Amino acid sequence: MGEEGAFAWWAQMRGNGLKVVKGWSEAYYTDFARNKGAYPLVVSYATSPAAEVFYSKDKTQESPTASLNLKGGVFRQVEGVGLVKGGRQREAALKFVDFMRSGPVQQALQTEMWMYPAQAGTARAEVIRHAAEPAAFEAPVAQVIASQGAAWVARWTRVVLK
Repeated sequence: MGEEGAFAWWAQMRGNGLKVVKGWSEAYYTDFARNKGAYPLVVSYATSPAAEVFYSKDKTQESPTASLNLKGGVFRQVEGVGLVKGGRQREAALKFVDFMRSGPVQQALQTEMWMYPAQAGTARAEVIRHAAEPAAFEAPVAQVIASQGAAWVARWTRVVLK
């Protein structure tokens, strides 16, 4: 899609009645048609369909939602843990990193934080079968994000919100 294509796409979305709200909860639980809102699409996580099954009151066996995983429309969000340079508790920090990488924590993160496990070989929670992991995603290198990120946000704000 590229940078110019992405901004053109967002401009088209705005022209088609896009609504941007303060946060995910408002978008998902108030405005999304699944929850009796007026908007048929919501920007969410690839794991949202699994969470729908997990938290369903009627214990549904199939997710009522799906992830589109559109070409050029998936960004891989990586959350992590690491050491802070100059930290005074290096041994404790290393133990915490080991704890976070442990099997029980990697298993729990799947249904507590709705993230895929970071440790290879970690068994997937059964409900994660409803969350197809995107096979492809956009992945600008960290240096490009660091150098262009503020300009992209400013431009997106102008294109979508102003």
